[in-house]
Amino acid sequence: MLVPRLIQIIFNRFPLKEYGPQQEVDINLVNKIEQHRYRLIPKTNFDNKAINANEAKCEIGCYKVFKYTVAGNKNGVESVFLPNDPICLYLLLQFCYKNNLNLATDDKNIDFSTNNNFLRFSLVELSYHASTEKQLPIMIEQFESNDNTSVTFIREYNSIKDILSNKELSTCKEKNDIFLMELLDIVLYDFFITLNCVNNDGLLVKNYVYDDNKSFNNLNLLKDSLMRRNNYYLRNGSNNTDIGCLIVNIKEVLLQFEEYMVKRNINNDGDDLNIEMKLSSYIITLLYSLEIIISNEKQSEQFIELDKFIRFECPNLVELCNKVILSFMD
Repeated sequence: MLVPRLIQIIFNRFPLKEYGPQQEVDINLVNKIEQHRYRLIPKTNFDNKAINANEAKCEIGCYKVFKYTVAGNKNGVESVFLPNDPICLYLLLQFCYKNNLNLATDDKNIDFSTNNNFLRFSLVELSYHASTEKQLPIMIEQFESNDNTSVTFIREYNSIKDILSNKELSTCKEKNDIFLMELLDIVLYDFFITLNCVNNDGLLVKNYVYDDNKSFNNLNLLKDSLMRRNNYYLRNGSNNTDIGCLIVNIKEVLLQFEEYMVKRNINNDGDDLNIEMKLSSYIITLLYSLEIIISNEKQSEQFIELDKFIRFECPNLVELCNKVILSFMD
């Protein structure tokens, strides 16, 4: 079949003009993302050289962030922004420790334009759909390649978990600490996830839904992702609702740690802080979740009692949390 001459001429000349990709930036989108980003500030002894062209920028993606108030900071800053989730918080503390960083604050006196290093590291709230594994935390690294193109590398949760486990194995001076951290990852994690996923949908939304001001209809998918994390399903299945039994377990564990940490602090030279950071991550996020439940529920006697137990029966652990956070508020 022959193509009519007129049609052939039109298509031989098409397109009349080629348009390149649009470079416009959606300012509203940029501002919205920035509202969920919290800058991690280099410590005063950080090397304040200008950022190199190929030097990586890194962000830690977590579920939600809350403001944690701590007393005793000599610089007068009283609050820092921390992840609501214990695993995300533990990664953040390890990351800040390794890179000599302070936690994000709401200090209005910090001028981010004075140093490029102030923009290199940050904590950012993300939906769990940002991860291919549907689990957070993730680490997003961006750097310039040799041909001046931007390269982004994302470390997923399971990769991060392996890195942290290897770090713990190589740096823990007391091998007993490895087993104690595994105990935390079982007893305290199981209670925390049961508290959020089985006991209270309102708490789940507050701690884990990216934008809790909007309707969220797939809580079951979120619950499933949290229960698959850290092998919770293997230990509990999907219907573990015996919160009373779990409360008894964590009380026993916390009392053991209350005694152990006093002895350990006497002998520790300050270089090995793995167990301090992990223990603080669980206690801080647990106390915050209990605070939410107590303030929003009438029938919360067992949670009020647990909150009092941690604060008054385990004062050394509460003080440990304070010291750990203060160490990242230089």
